[in-house]
Order: sequence, then C-alpha cells, then structure tokens
Amino acid sequence: MVSARLAVAVALVVALAPPTFATLYQAHPTSCLDPSDSLTAPDDQQLVFSALYAQFDQGQAYPGEYGKGLNYSTIPALADEDGVELTGMGSVLRILLVGTTGAESEGFSNTTSFLSTVVVDSQVLTFPVQSNQSALCSSIRTPTSNTSADTGCPYGPGEVALGISIPLSSSYALTTINSQLVILDPSVPAMHLACLNLDLTPYYPSYFFYPLIRYLIVGTLAFYLVIYLIARLWASHTDIVSDNETLLASSLTIKLSSQDQALPKRKIWASIWYGAWSGRQVVGSGSLR
Repeated sequence: MVSARLAVAVALVVALAPPTFATLYQAHPTSCLDPSDSLTAPDDQQLVFSALYAQFDQGQAYPGEYGKGLNYSTIPALADEDGVELTGMGSVLRILLVGTTGAESEGFSNTTSFLSTVVVDSQVLTFPVQSNQSALCSSIRTPTSNTSADTGCPYGPGEVALGISIPLSSSYALTTINSQLVILDPSVPAMHLACLNLDLTPYYPSYFFYPLIRYLIVGTLAFYLVIYLIARLWASHTDIVSDNETLLASSLTIKLSSQDQALPKRKIWASIWYGAWSGRQVVGSGSLR
C-alpha cells in the first residue's frame, strides 16, 4: 500500500513540475560496432565517445519559435533534404559527442585521396527525415585545435570532440528522432571508426499537447482515488448492514417485529468509517486491492 501511494505521489510530482525550458529527452547512446566485422577498425583507431550533449536549436519553448540571440541572416543558409531553406525555427538538431581515441589520424589518405567521413541517417518511426555525409575533419576538434581553423585534423591520440548539426523539416514535438552516426576512415574499403545509435525526443513545455497529457494523468489519478474511496466506503457500509441483519436474524431473544434493537445511525456511520480506513474490506475483496 505504501509503495502504491509513493508511486502516485511521484507521478503527481513529475506531472505537475515539468521543465520550464525546452529540452531533449535522450536515451543513452548505444554502439552499433560489430567487433567480429572485418570492417571494424582496430581498437586504438576507434573513436570511443563517453558523453553526449544535444539541443534542438537554441532551446525554444514551443515549436516554431525562433532561436534566442541568433541572427539567422548572418550565418550560411541551411536547407533540408528537399532543398527548402530552414529559418532556425526549432528545426536544427545539434549534437556534441566527447570521447577519446588511441592513435593519431590525419583524416586523409594520400593513397586513396579520400577523406574520413561522417555519415548521419535520421528517421522518425520508419520514415527517413534526413541523411547527410560530411568530412570528419570539419566536425572534429581536440584540446589543441586552432579554434579559428576550419579543420580539426590531425587528431589523436587523446581527447576528441565531435559536433554535428542535423537540419530537419519539422520541430518533431512529441516525437522520437532516431539517428545513426557512422564514422568511416579514408581507406578502401572504409573501416568503421565509430557507430552510434542516438534516440532524441524534443520536449517543448509550451506545446499545447504536453499540458493536455499532464492534466490527463492528474485527472485520471484523482478520479481513481475518488472512485477507490467511494468503493471502500460502500463496501464497509454493505458489510456493516449485512452484519447487523445477521445479528438480528440469529438472535432468539429479539422479536421479529422489534425495531428498537437496530443500531443507531451515528454508530453505523462510525463503524462504516472505521471499516473503510482499517482495510478490513480490502483484505476480503480482491477488487479493492
């Protein structure tokens, strides 16, 4: 009984005290590298990420709100997969990954003339929403990288950070965005330096649907509590009445026509109240447990 009340209390606190700012609910990223795969890079060359930071644009409170403090006319235009220009209205998913690598890499091969590549595929349910390929050197940085340079190569060994931006055609409120990040080296065939599955769900506190769900939860819990209390009171009442009738019927000293032996109403209601809160009917009735 205590655990049930605790669960109800926690649910009420969560429902009544949501974040007041836009955020992303995220599952822990999972690796999709297969150690037995011949295309998996050696351990010292792999990029092992241990921390994930993400935001949906600049923390809008509702879908369609412009990012705060950013003038989109001063930055290069962003477009979705259909070539439609994005205006910064909650439609860019930014992800930062922090980790380490055990070997130095140039991010380029003189033999193949290829670059190390970041491949990002995003989908909602089974519908693709964005696919992008870009050079790893433009996204990766190290503690010693030149912040004014357009490249973070060479990198390693040691700490690295990888930043990616995923332009989307919608704010995807109340929807989980599933993204797969694959990093390939410049060899032929390309070796997999990293592979991560990222599940991110944008949360907008001012979106009309969230309060609806929140108050629906509170209303359902309150309705259940009221019905439960009424059921316990009614069960206690029927139990007291049944006991009283059984006592009158089984007593040989009370005449059938006597009405003076019935319990007074005050005593009946006291017994009902005590029976409802003592849990006597809960023990005897499975439907009240």
